[in-house]
Amino acid sequence: MRRLTILLLILLAASYYAFRFFQTLPVKTGSDRSDPAQKIENARTSVTYILDKTKWTEFSLTPASNIVKILSNAVLPSDMETSPADRIWYAFEYRILNSQKEVIAHRKYHHHTRLTLFSNEETGSEEPSSFFMDPEIVPADLRSTLIDLDKLENPRFISLRLFRKDSGVMDVVARVYCEETVAERKIAYMWHRLSDEQKRLMARGNVYPPDFLTESEKRNLLEVIWRPLGPAGMENQDYRVRRLYVLREMEGDRIGPSVFPRGLLIDKFHYGIIPVPESGGHIRLQMTGLDHSKTPGARITVKWYGRKAHERYFETIPWTRKKSYEKYFKGGLLEIKTDRDMVVRAFLGKGENRTEITPEPLYVRTYLISAGRPVVYSVDHVKNLATPFRFDFRTFCLQSEQKERPSPATIKYVLTGKSGRTVKTGTIRINPEISRYDRFSGDFTGFLVSDAEQRFFNLPPNVQKISFTSNQTALISGYNRPPDIVKQTRAPEDYYKYHLKDEKRLPTWFSLRPLDYYDLIPADRTRLLVVQYRPPEDKPDYLAGRYAWESFLPEGDWRGRYLFVPVDSDKPVAEDSYNIIYRPVPANTGLDVTFRHSVKRIRSIRPKLFFERPSAEPEPFKFFMDGGILFETKISGRRGEMDLPAISAGAHRIRISGPEDTKWLMSNAGPGERPVVKRFARHLDHGGLKFVYDKQSAGPETLMAHFFSPFDQTYRSVVNVHIASENSGGIGPHLENTLTNRKFSITPDRTDPVPVLHTQTEYVDHGRVFYLPLGSDLPPGKYRITFSLEKGSEGYIIFSKITPGEFEKRRFYNEETIDFQPLQF
Repeated sequence: MRRLTILLLILLAASYYAFRFFQTLPVKTGSDRSDPAQKIENARTSVTYILDKTKWTEFSLTPASNIVKILSNAVLPSDMETSPADRIWYAFEYRILNSQKEVIAHRKYHHHTRLTLFSNEETGSEEPSSFFMDPEIVPADLRSTLIDLDKLENPRFISLRLFRKDSGVMDVVARVYCEETVAERKIAYMWHRLSDEQKRLMARGNVYPPDFLTESEKRNLLEVIWRPLGPAGMENQDYRVRRLYVLREMEGDRIGPSVFPRGLLIDKFHYGIIPVPESGGHIRLQMTGLDHSKTPGARITVKWYGRKAHERYFETIPWTRKKSYEKYFKGGLLEIKTDRDMVVRAFLGKGENRTEITPEPLYVRTYLISAGRPVVYSVDHVKNLATPFRFDFRTFCLQSEQKERPSPATIKYVLTGKSGRTVKTGTIRINPEISRYDRFSGDFTGFLVSDAEQRFFNLPPNVQKISFTSNQTALISGYNRPPDIVKQTRAPEDYYKYHLKDEKRLPTWFSLRPLDYYDLIPADRTRLLVVQYRPPEDKPDYLAGRYAWESFLPEGDWRGRYLFVPVDSDKPVAEDSYNIIYRPVPANTGLDVTFRHSVKRIRSIRPKLFFERPSAEPEPFKFFMDGGILFETKISGRRGEMDLPAISAGAHRIRISGPEDTKWLMSNAGPGERPVVKRFARHLDHGGLKFVYDKQSAGPETLMAHFFSPFDQTYRSVVNVHIASENSGGIGPHLENTLTNRKFSITPDRTDPVPVLHTQTEYVDHGRVFYLPLGSDLPPGKYRITFSLEKGSEGYIIFSKITPGEFEKRRFYNEETIDFQPLQF
C-alpha cells in the first residue's frame, strides 16, 4: 500500500512539472512569445472538431430548431508568412438528413479568411485573438455560416466534411450550434443562474452593462439561445477534437492596412465622379491623402462637365497632405484625377448650410464564366411576348501588368427551348479597355476591371434559357425588363445624375440573378464591383459647329408657329445658321456689326428685323447704316418682323431709331450676347402629331424633341412617344436596344418668356429637350413616330436631329444687286 502511495505521489509530481513545462512553450504567431498559461486565464475555451476530407462528422439536431450555425477556422502553421490583406481559401460541404438518414439537402460552402494580428501593449508582441495550445499552429479569423432548416422536411442530422483548402492550410476546424427557444417557465430563473462572465457575454450587444438591464431586456437575451452540438460516435474514431482558446479582450491595435476614411476613393488607376445637383451651387472638395501616399509634387485635376456640350471647365491644383478646393459650379458632373491615393468628400453650400453630396457607392454583382463553368439565366415571358435582355461582359487583369486592355475574350451563348432543344448558338468577341471609373470591391485591390461591353437580346417565347461560357475567365451580369413596360423619363431631372438613389426614378433595366445563383455564391464565382457614372463624350465636330441640323414635318393636318429659341452665346454657330440666328440690338445706340450670309460666296444680304413692344400704336422707325438712312417706315402692333433692303456682307455700323421701350432682334449680324435662333415649331395638342422618320444608317442615331409649355403653366406636361415599324432586328445579339414606348414628364422652364411669332400676346417657356435614341438593332427603314399629349396644356414641339461632321449641301439663291448710297447726316 505504501509503495502504491509513493508511486502516486511521484506521478502527481511528474504531471505537475510536465504541465509547468508545457505552459512555458512559446506560441509562434508573428512575434508572439507570451505565456500560454497566462493567456488561458484571459480566454474562454471552445471545443472544435477537425473536418476530415473523406469521412463525415455527424451531429444530431434538436427537433425544435430552425437554424443551424457553423463556426469554422482554417488552421495555419505558425511560421506561415502572411499579411492581413492575403486571402486564404477553404470550403466544406454539409448534408442535412432526415430521421431515416436520407439526404434532403447537400451543398458546398466556400469561405475566404485571413490572419488578423493585434499588437499587445503589455508584451510588445503581435498575436491573434484566438490560439491553440500547440505552438506550431494558429487559427485564422473566424467565419460563420447560417443554414435555414425551415423549408426542409423533418431535418434530424447534419454532417460536415472538408471539401477543399489552400495548400498553406493544415486543416479546418468547426463547431456547430443549434438555435433553441427557451421555455417561458425557465426564463424567470435562468438569469440568476448565469455566471458574471456569461451575463457579460450575453449583454455585450447592449448599451448598458448586465447590472443595468431591464427585465424585458434580460428576457429578450434568454428567449433564444445558441446551444452547442456534439458529434455522434467515439472520439479519435468518428471525430477528432481540438480546443480553441478565444481571448476575452484584446488590448492593443489591429495590425494591418488602415481603414480608409469616409469618402470617394481615387488613385492613379481610377478617377472619381461627383454629381452636382441641377441647381448647382458652391462646392467644397475635402481631399485626404492615404498613409502611403506621401510623395510630393503630385497634381490633382478637377474637371466639370455641364449638361450642354460646350459647358466644360478644368483646373489643376497642387497636391498637399490635406487639400480643400472650393468653387461655384452649375449642375453636371465633377471628374477628379490624381496619381496619388486619396479620399475625396464633397459638400454643397457654405457655412452651417453646407450639405454633404459625396455619392454613395453603387454596386454591381457579376459572375465568373469560363470554358467549363457556364452561367445560365432563365427567360420568363409576359403575354407571350419577346423579352428584352441586356448582358454586360467584363474582363480583368493585374495592376502590375499595367495594361490598357486585358486579353480579349470570346463569349459563347446557347439559347435553349422548353425541351432542352437548342434554338440558337453564337459567339461574342469582346476587347474592352481598362475602366477608369469601376473597381473591384473588397479584397481584389490588386486587379483592374474593364469597362462593360453590352450586348442585347430580344428573346422570343420559344426560348426558355440562355447560357454563357468564355474561352478565358470573364465577368457577366444580366438584366431584363418587361416587354410592355413604358420607359419613363423626367426632363430635365433624369438627365442630371445627382439623385443616384432617387426612389422616383424608374430604372430602365432590372438586375437578374442566374439560375444557379445559390451555388455560384459559395463557389466563389461572384465578384462585387463599385461603379460610377460616366462623363459625357465630347464630339469635336459638334463643338466646332460642324454639324447638320434637320427638322421633321408631321403627317396630316397640323399647325405651327415660329419661335425665338434661346441659344448659348459661347456655343459655336454653324456656318449655315447665320440667317436664322438673331442678336439683340439696342435702340438709339450705334453698334458695329459684321453681316454674314449662310453661304460664303453670297455677298448680297437682306437682314430681318424683329420688334416687340408694349404698345400697338403706330410709331416712326428709321434704320441707319454707315452714316446714312438705309430704311424708314412706321411700325404698328405689339410684334412684327420686316425685311431690310439688300446690303453687302462685311463690317458696318448701324443704329436703330425708334421707341425706347421696344426690343429689337436682327438676323445675319452674328450671335452677339444672348442670341436666339428662329425655329418653326409644330403645335402639339391632345390630338397628337405623327412623323415618318427614314432611318438610313445601320448604326445608332439620336433624335431629339424640344417641347415648349405655355409660359404661365406651372405644372408638368406628360408626352407619350411611340415608335412603330414593320422592321425587326431579330433575336440578337445587338450593340444597342431601342425602347419603342416612352413617356416624358416635362417640367416647364420659366426662366424668361419666349414670344410666339405671328401672335400678339402668346408666350412659351424656354423649353425642355428630351431624346429618342434609335439603336443599331433597328435596321434602316421608315419608322412611324407618334407624339401624344397625355397631361398638361397644349404646347409646341420641334422634332429634329443633329449629325456631327461635314456634309454636302445644295441650295439655290437669287442674289440681288445692291444699290445703296448712304445719306449724310
